[in-house]
Amino acid sequence: MQTIDANGTRIAYTTAGENGPKVVLIHGLGGSADATYGDVIDRLSSEFQVLAFDNRGVGGSAVPDGPYALADFARDAYALMRAAGFDRAHVVGHSLGGMIAEQLAVDHPDAVLSLVIADAPGTLAEGARASFRSRADTVEQGGAAAIVEGVLANGIGTQAKERRPQAVEKFKRSLLESDARAYAASCRAAADLDLLTRLQAYQGPVLVVRGEQDSGVPLEAAQTLARAFANGRFEAIPGSGHNSPFENPEVFAELVLQFVRESEGALQR
Repeated sequence: MQTIDANGTRIAYTTAGENGPKVVLIHGLGGSADATYGDVIDRLSSEFQVLAFDNRGVGGSAVPDGPYALADFARDAYALMRAAGFDRAHVVGHSLGGMIAEQLAVDHPDAVLSLVIADAPGTLAEGARASFRSRADTVEQGGAAAIVEGVLANGIGTQAKERRPQAVEKFKRSLLESDARAYAASCRAAADLDLLTRLQAYQGPVLVVRGEQDSGVPLEAAQTLARAFANGRFEAIPGSGHNSPFENPEVFAELVLQFVRESEGALQR
């Protein structure tokens, strides 16, 4: 991966593909660009120019002192997009990455041609906020090892555990290698998510996807998010849990491919 200073933070990123629309991929908690989107990048880059990066505090990116806010992550992404020549792009975000993509669309709507939000809501119930903050406390005290088994047990669908053990293991390694301070700060940033009302102003095409076995994001929350947009729609991914990009990369990539094709067609009309 290459690195660049974006928003005052060293961000590690990779690009793939030489032609077609520009697509930016943002990963979620415990993941990395490769662990979350490795197989998806291979498929998308056959038609699109793809930019994927490690969020602050993850992988090859720097670990700035906390606290973090979703707006910080969005500024990182926006600065990187401009530096990498992806000034306007279709943005795909998973989990925390979906929240970051939402913040990016709110703060910099002209940079976001369309949105794919995977396994993320637009706001949180109080119980979910408390859960993120509790997880932050746990990781600060015991590192990622204190939560890894629970994340794997509850966050990944049965199909991936049976058919994609190598992808699950890659995600596990990424989680265990997470910086505890950064992971905790990211959890607390996620706990503050409350963008549902503001997202109504975004006018671009939006696809909200959710793994059918996602225990982290209720079905109603995902459907409510899709309805919040002027041009939003919802799709379910059968057999996937909370981590649909690496649990079912073929279906996930095909949904993104079709959606970006359709969005490009609409933009050109």
